[in-house]
Amino acid sequence: MSTEANNTAMDPGVRREAAPRPFRYTADSAIAVPVHEKVPQKVWLSLLAVGVGMVILYQSELQNLVKLWATDAGWSHGFVVPVLAGVFAWWKRDILLALKPSGTSVGLALLVMGVVGHILFRASGVVQMSYLSMMVVLYGAVLWCLGWEFLKILWMPISYLVFAMVPPSTLYVKATTPLQELAAELS
Repeated sequence: MSTEANNTAMDPGVRREAAPRPFRYTADSAIAVPVHEKVPQKVWLSLLAVGVGMVILYQSELQNLVKLWATDAGWSHGFVVPVLAGVFAWWKRDILLALKPSGTSVGLALLVMGVVGHILFRASGVVQMSYLSMMVVLYGAVLWCLGWEFLKILWMPISYLVFAMVPPSTLYVKATTPLQELAAELS
């Protein structure tokens, strides 16, 4: 070790620079600004309005799904699916809290398209397709109220909800009949 380096190391007046550390995002950096200050009040009101509207609009579909989950053992996993979707979103909460909402009118168009689809499916008696219109409305709500950056993160938890919904009966029969025949042959 050279004498100059040795003197610098022992001299308390000499400031040594620490090696630069890579930036690491933590929950503390997201908490620096309260969430209610980052998200405008109109975004909260829009999300609340969409949530209440969905519960009112899809009331009978949600009741049918819960009834099916409670009575049919083949669909009892339906109670767990929304919880897991919420957990998937919760894992990304730090990133979501750091984003700034910037809604887009494309979301409003998607939201309206989902509501119109729901009305048409209910009128025609195709209830299973009405379940899928819930997904379209959720995508539209996220886009309209929050924007594309949020949808890039929340598309997976929203898409996961499809596993709690009953598919159209013709698709369900076409998918399960060969599986039942295979199970019968193997047994």
